[in-house]
Amino acid sequence: MSKSNEYNLRFYKTNVNGKIYNICSHHGTVDSKSNLIFLTHLDYDDTMSFLNDLQLSVNSESNADEGFDSSSIEHISIKYEYPNVNIDDILILPMIDFIELLTEWKNFINS
Repeated sequence: MSKSNEYNLRFYKTNVNGKIYNICSHHGTVDSKSNLIFLTHLDYDDTMSFLNDLQLSVNSESNADEGFDSSSIEHISIKYEYPNVNIDDILILPMIDFIELLTEWKNFINS
């Protein structure tokens, strides 16, 4: 099972006035995993930066930084708490899971 399915996420593209948008939506019961829809705001470069941070953290078994910061998601608090990622103090998930999820998102937006 893919991580997007495990976390009840659906990736799709939509066309608005000729411009293609990559969308991440949550399906099913609204729960803490719903916070992951912020992926919609991550472009390829943000996604790669996020992946690099997480991979450094996992490889060093410590926090590569305090967290992820990007103007595209400035309204969301993302903290690294090795071996987990804390999103808005609502959702805590393993870095390894988040790496897999971001890799799926990267491959999706690149398709």
